[in-house]
Amino acid sequence: MTTREELTTKYAYPFTDFDFSKEVAFDYCGDRYDLTDEDSLCELIAQSKSRKDYAISKIANNILAVAEMKRGEAHYRHLPVIMHVELTDMCNSECMMCKHCYEKNINAKSLSAAAFEKLTQYFPTCKLVVINGYGEPFIHPDISNIISAFDEYGVKIMTTSNAQRIPLDSLEKINDTFLRINVSCDGATEKTYQSIRRRSSFERFKQNVKALRENCPNVELFMSVVAMRQNIHEAVDLVRLAHEYGFKEIRFGRLGSNVFLNNETDELIYYPNYASMMFGLAKEEGDRLGVSVIVPLIMKDGEFDPVAAEREKAEISKTAFYKSEEYYDELGREYVRKHNSGEFRPLEYSLDGAIPCEGICHWAAFGMYVNASGKVRPCAEIPYNREQEEREEEIDFNAAELCELRRRFVGGRVPKVCMDCAFIMSDEVGTLKVDLGEYKKYFSDKANKSDKKTQVVK
Repeated sequence: MTTREELTTKYAYPFTDFDFSKEVAFDYCGDRYDLTDEDSLCELIAQSKSRKDYAISKIANNILAVAEMKRGEAHYRHLPVIMHVELTDMCNSECMMCKHCYEKNINAKSLSAAAFEKLTQYFPTCKLVVINGYGEPFIHPDISNIISAFDEYGVKIMTTSNAQRIPLDSLEKINDTFLRINVSCDGATEKTYQSIRRRSSFERFKQNVKALRENCPNVELFMSVVAMRQNIHEAVDLVRLAHEYGFKEIRFGRLGSNVFLNNETDELIYYPNYASMMFGLAKEEGDRLGVSVIVPLIMKDGEFDPVAAEREKAEISKTAFYKSEEYYDELGREYVRKHNSGEFRPLEYSLDGAIPCEGICHWAAFGMYVNASGKVRPCAEIPYNREQEEREEEIDFNAAELCELRRRFVGGRVPKVCMDCAFIMSDEVGTLKVDLGEYKKYFSDKANKSDKKTQVVK
C-alpha cells in the first residue's frame, strides 16, 4: 500500500519512471485503486478532480501517461502532463536570426481570454506549463491574472524571456509560481548583444535579471544562447556573465537557419573545429565557476583539429557579421509584399524519417502546444500553413496531427521536421534514444552538400 505522501514525493517530477510489474494499491476516500491498472487510474483521476484534489489528479494522470507511452500508444486516454502555451506571438525585440526581424509583429496577437478559459479544462491534470514560444510572454496584457489562474490549479510555470520587460509589480507572484526562467542572451558585450538582439538593451537585460535574482530566490535562472558565428568567440565570457548574474546553467543552442534570412552559413556546423574548441573552453570555465554548461549535441565532446580551428576562426569573419538597418527595412517590405500576395507562407513540414530512434519525444507523448491563436499544433517547433491557422477546431489532445507525429516516433524514426529541435539534441529526459553517430552524420552531410566547403569533425 502506498501513501499520499509517498506518491506526491516520489512522482513530483513529470518524467519519473513507474514500475507496472506488480500491483500498487492506493486508498483514496474509502476506495482502493490499483495504480498499475489503466482503468483504475482513469477512475482515480475523475474522483480526485471532482474533489479539486489536484495533487492526486496530476499524479494519477502522469502515471497513466507513462503506461500509455511504454505501450507505444498514439491515441491517449491521459491528458497533457505538460503544456506549451504561447501567450503571445508579439515580441519587443527583432533579433537578427528570428522572423520578427522582418515580420515586425505584423498580424501578431495575444491569446484571448476565451481561448485561455478553454485551456483551464486541462489544468487539474497538468503539472507544468511552459508559457513561451514565438513571442515574449511577459508583454501579454493580462499576464498577472494568467499567473494567478495557474496558481489556483497548482500548475507550475516555466518560461523563456528576453528580460526586456519584467512585471516588477508581480515579482512575489513569480517567485511563488515559476520553477524556472530561461533568459535569452546572445552576447557577453553590449555590442554583440545589441547587434544580435536588435531593439534590445544590454543594460536593461542586466538590471531586470538582477531584480529577478534579488526578489525571486525560488526561481531557477538559466541562460539560453543561440550559438552562431557572430558570438562563438564570446563563449567563455558568456559563461562568466552567467556566473556574475546568478544563473545556474548556460545552454548553447544550435542556430536553425532561415531561408528568407539567407543566414545558413551563420550555423556553426560550417566551423566545427573552432566551435568545438570554444565550447570546450566554455565548459572548462563553467567547471571552474560552478556553472553548468550545455552545448549542442553535435559539438559535444567532439575532437577538433587545432590547425583547422585557426583556419575556421579566420574564415568566420570574412563575411560581415551584421546587416544594416536598411537591409532589414527592405526585408520587411519584401515580407509584406509576399504575405499580402499569399506567396509567403510557412513551408509544409515533412514527417519523413531522418534517423532511427527508440521511444518517443517527451513533448509528443506528454505535452500539447497551443499557439497564440488558440490552435493546437503538434509542436512549437513545427510550422503550420494558412489553412491550418484559419480553420476552426477544438483544443484536443488527440488531434489528428498530434497522433500522427506520435506514430512516426513509435514507428522508430525521428521525423525530419524534428531534427533541429533542442530536445532531440539533448535527450535529457530519457524517453527518446538516438544514435549520436547517426545524428552527427545527418548534419555533416547537410554541411558537405552545401556550397560552403569545410572540414567537419568526426
